[in-house]
Amino acid sequence: MKVFNIEGVTIRPSQGAACTAEPGGVCHDWSSLAATSAVIYRNNVALSNGGFNINGGQVTPAIRDVVIEGNVIEQSDADKAMQIAPAMTGPNGSCIVRNNALPAPPPTRS
Repeated sequence: MKVFNIEGVTIRPSQGAACTAEPGGVCHDWSSLAATSAVIYRNNVALSNGGFNINGGQVTPAIRDVVIEGNVIEQSDADKAMQIAPAMTGPNGSCIVRNNALPAPPPTRS
């Protein structure tokens, strides 16, 4: 099993007494800072319950500039092979996902 995971970590703003350590005693809000960026997964093979997971499929500003391309995922649950929020891969998203070979969904029963 090979799982590629990126976890979004939000940096909390300084609060209370911590503000006095900041220049001029001013607190800064770092919650929109991209803590994880410029990640490339290219030409990997994930077998037997493997796949890609970006922040549990949830949108976050803490992750940006991710490229997932040319990878092969086999013998995995098709619903869990690529757990990436559609908003992260859409026109305004910060993640490029292309040319990956994914497992076929199971046939529907009639």
